[in-house]
Amino acid sequence: MIVRLKHIAELRVDCASTGERPYVALEHIASWEGSLIEGKDLPVRTHCRTGMASVEPGDVLFGKLRPYLAKTWVVDRPALASTELMCLRPRPGVDSRWLGYLTNASPFVGWAVATSEGTKMPRTSWEKMGEFRAWVPSNTYQRAIANYLGVETGRIDTLISKKRRMIRLLGERRVSCVESALSRFQPSPLKRHVTKIGSGSTPRGGADVYVTSGSAFLRSQNVNNGMIELSDVVFIDSDAQNELRRALVRPGDVLLNITGASIGRAAVFDRSDIQAYVSQHVCIVRPQPGVDASVLCAELLSHSVQEQVAVTQVGGNREALNFEQVGNLLVRVPPVDQSQAIAQELAAGFSCSMRARETLHAQIDLLRERRQALITAAVTGQLAIPGVAA
Repeated sequence: MIVRLKHIAELRVDCASTGERPYVALEHIASWEGSLIEGKDLPVRTHCRTGMASVEPGDVLFGKLRPYLAKTWVVDRPALASTELMCLRPRPGVDSRWLGYLTNASPFVGWAVATSEGTKMPRTSWEKMGEFRAWVPSNTYQRAIANYLGVETGRIDTLISKKRRMIRLLGERRVSCVESALSRFQPSPLKRHVTKIGSGSTPRGGADVYVTSGSAFLRSQNVNNGMIELSDVVFIDSDAQNELRRALVRPGDVLLNITGASIGRAAVFDRSDIQAYVSQHVCIVRPQPGVDASVLCAELLSHSVQEQVAVTQVGGNREALNFEQVGNLLVRVPPVDQSQAIAQELAAGFSCSMRARETLHAQIDLLRERRQALITAAVTGQLAIPGVAA
């Protein structure tokens, strides 16, 4: 039976909860995975604010802002949802897990993208999403689909988790290589080896000024350990670029996260094909001539520097580093006449792990594609569920 979404779910917009509740925003939900981002804690809010919604276990959240990111989550605890999220409450006879899979399927996401308005930050609405037509089987068959997908996607998610763990282990091996290569050099303050330590800011208007193309605006989530991640990058227009002139990144700059849960993550910006700016959460560390950016970045990711970052936070500046503290980080930087040899030594040690890392990322992409195809086939009736009659 084909039914419009508004007949199987209702939109929840009220926010009447009191006391502390975890707060869920778009940034806490993983793209295309139907789950919260692993290892990212939810902040706690004590009151409702305009646009928030009180959500309960069994509700389904879907990201209406930039819906192409396919961010959806079946709520498992009382929480507060941000204005960027659409809160759907299943009507009687509708299984919440099945509805969660439906909102994570390609046809649903495609409809959300097609009905979005705005070029800077496309956004869909309940009025348009409510008209989405879905194949709705009986409640018994919905539960069977949800049970089947729970098992099958669980297997895929386990494989993905193992591969991500392997990537983390490769990162730890990389750190060990750095410790071995730089252990013979005496540490000195970072500020002696750089020409710039500074960050950007959020352009006036915040997320509302993001556009679909233009110059990249790098935020803390784009700086991973040892690499710049552009899958979730946003863009800014020429007006915002003029406002952020001091935050322009050059190829060879080292980017260091200085706030939040990702504090201490660092990567070399090595892209000459794109123009990029950074937010206030990312610090530009520009090496002096003769200081190899890859070696400096590797040292910033070493155990010795990461321990300094942790101690600095314990000292009173919780989850934040200022420019003075960044400049005073003690780093081991080889002399100019040895820098190239050390960089080559590290590159040789990194090459195998980088190839392995790239292979693992490719495998994860294939597993995510398989997961998505399975969900779409199941919720559209194209896949027979073993042991259950439609």
